[in-house]
Amino acid sequence: ALPEKKAQEKVDAEVGYVTEHEEDGQQPARRKLSLGDRRRKPEDCAADAKARRQKRGRLSKSLLKANRTGELEALLQNLRTEEQDMARSASELKALKKKFKDAMLTAHRSGRLPSMAGELARE
Repeated sequence: ALPEKKAQEKVDAEVGYVTEHEEDGQQPARRKLSLGDRRRKPEDCAADAKARRQKRGRLSKSLLKANRTGELEALLQNLRTEEQDMARSASELKALKKKFKDAMLTAHRSGRLPSMAGELARE
C-alpha cells in the first residue's frame, strides 16, 4: 500500500493537489494547491497543513469553552445592544435632519434665511 500512496502523492503534486491527512481518523482531505504552494517543497506544505489543523482545533476548543462559560451569549447580547443603539441613533439623526430642513424651509419662506445665514457665518 505504501508504493501506491507515494505514487498517488506524486500524481497529486503534478496535478496541483495536496492531500491533508487528518489525525483523528477522518477521511483525508484533498485541496487544490495555490500557485505559491506549487513553488514550495511538499514538506513545507505538509507542515503548513499540520499548523492549520492545530489552529483549527484550538479555535474549536476556544469556541466550545466560550459557549460553556456563557461568553458567547454575553458577546451576542452586547452586539444586539450596540445594534439597537445604532438604530436608535440613526432614527434620531433622521428626525433632526427633518426638523432642520423644515426650519430652513420656513426661514426661506418668511425671508429670514439671509439673516440666519449671516448669523451662522459670524459664529
